[in-house]
Amino acid sequence: MILLGITFTLSFSQLDAETPAERERAQQIRQQLANQLKPRQVSREELEPYREELILAVDELSTFLDTAEVGIADGWRDYLHWNELLHELETSPSDLDVLSDVLISFRRYHNGIDLPPFQKLQQALHAYVHEAQVIYAMEVEGQFAHCLNQLSAAMARHETQPNYPDAHIIGRELYCLEKSIDSGHDKIEEIRNRFRHPNLYGKVDLELINRMLERDLQQETAIYEVSDRRTTRGQANTSAHLKAVLRPDEEQASIDLVLTGTCQAPTTLTEQGQIRVRGSFQTHIDASKRMLVDKQGIRFLPASVQCSTDVAFHDISADRLLVERIARRRAPRMRPEAEADVSRQTEQRIAQELDDQAEIALQEANRMFMDYFCAPNRCYGTFPELLRFSTRPDKLQLHMRSARDWQLGAPEPPPALPENKLGFALHESVIGNYSEGLFGGKKITDRQWVRCLNTLTGSEPRPLWVHDRTDRWSVTFANQRPIVVSFRNELIGFTVRIKHCQRADDQLDTLIDIASTFRIETTSEGPVFFRQGDVSVQLVADRPATAEEQKFLDFLHRKFSAVMPEELYFDGLVPPVGGSLAMLRNLRPDAYRFENGWMRMGYSLVDSQADDES
Repeated sequence: MILLGITFTLSFSQLDAETPAERERAQQIRQQLANQLKPRQVSREELEPYREELILAVDELSTFLDTAEVGIADGWRDYLHWNELLHELETSPSDLDVLSDVLISFRRYHNGIDLPPFQKLQQALHAYVHEAQVIYAMEVEGQFAHCLNQLSAAMARHETQPNYPDAHIIGRELYCLEKSIDSGHDKIEEIRNRFRHPNLYGKVDLELINRMLERDLQQETAIYEVSDRRTTRGQANTSAHLKAVLRPDEEQASIDLVLTGTCQAPTTLTEQGQIRVRGSFQTHIDASKRMLVDKQGIRFLPASVQCSTDVAFHDISADRLLVERIARRRAPRMRPEAEADVSRQTEQRIAQELDDQAEIALQEANRMFMDYFCAPNRCYGTFPELLRFSTRPDKLQLHMRSARDWQLGAPEPPPALPENKLGFALHESVIGNYSEGLFGGKKITDRQWVRCLNTLTGSEPRPLWVHDRTDRWSVTFANQRPIVVSFRNELIGFTVRIKHCQRADDQLDTLIDIASTFRIETTSEGPVFFRQGDVSVQLVADRPATAEEQKFLDFLHRKFSAVMPEELYFDGLVPPVGGSLAMLRNLRPDAYRFENGWMRMGYSLVDSQADDES
């Protein structure tokens, strides 16, 4: 029972480090909570609705798989440990460790796993496992009082020094207490509201957006139009300028792609019967197409185009003189109609081209947004609680809160960003909360560590090489707080918590923290991490390691000294050479701050030619 174990073993070392003032404050908080939160007896019968939802989701996915080819259906059932899942649904009480292993399968994104039947099972399974963990923990005698102790102590420490581990305890204990009280829900919500601030804020200035989008356009179009027995031929030359304009909108990002320019035809020939009209026209174009961005993706509204045309008739001729004279007299009256026709045809052409180009861009942008953000996050259960885009006349903004029901956001609003073209502020709770859904309980093998370092740095550290003369190894992340970062005093601290380590045929099952601290320097090639001191590898439990445990700790120290090296260069993360994203190569980090739990970063544009010459 994951929560039960965590609840009782979280912070013995923290308790020893508490100051007398913090202990006194914790007692005050506990007394207030005890007066307002009235406990009730929890029962496993409360799990029945969750079990029924889970059974329905299993049946729905089974029916869906029956429509697939046998090999594909069997492959999915094997991947999801189908037989074990069905067995646990028939067993009471269910083995939560087995169900958790099934749930971890959803944390590896495979094409198709984001389809509704799979997602319904993932959500139902997650809800059942999580509720069962809470109920199993809270039905233990004395657990309610212990939760109050944990919550009040964490709140007192957090008041003195805000930090993610204590915020994590606060979120967990609030969730457990909320499920086991008859009254006092308002107090729970009051505490939770203190941590409802966004934990990620980003902004992109209009100038940077236009560095990606703004351009001059030139197009030559052959004119051949037939209507009402009238034929027009010629060559139209369009010169236009495209740029982005941001419209104020607090609910979504509203970006107008504005196209202004002219379409000129220096020579046209219109024939109707025996009449021939030689002329020219110039059309002024004002067009826009609005792009909207929200958590559902990117979409475009229909293009709006307005044109005004000046038509000139240079020569009018006909086979018969009388017809020519009549045509010349009628020409001034026909000019408004001709100008309206040209304007209408140009509007239709420009609107169609804008719609077509936007459709191409929309498909690619939405594919990236859905495939690389939405789908994986829904599979991992980490889709942000808040994801809001907005625009002001000079910038596009993003506010995000990554936190699930038992997690908390930032305890304060995001700090002001540097005056850069691109910037963001990231709270340490984003990484802590997100990593729990992505890595909690997941096994990472030696080869995966090598690939990860290769992706980040472009190289494979020798201590991580996998070959016949080395023992194969893997680690399994802890279910809770698998990765914790801290942003303090211009330093970044990383702590990786594992619950299992395998080395050849030997294995160790105990919680271990692997920690390091880095200082960051900015260079023209990007940020460089410099490790401060050695990598720390130690048991979470406040006791000496046994001889066998110490062997594992020494082994992990050698491996993670390569994962967290003395100098870390991110040479593997390079923007593409071509396309609109190539502009990212001209972004240089020049503003870093790491303090009070926030990482603030600012990027400025540099001139590529000047940068190359230097």
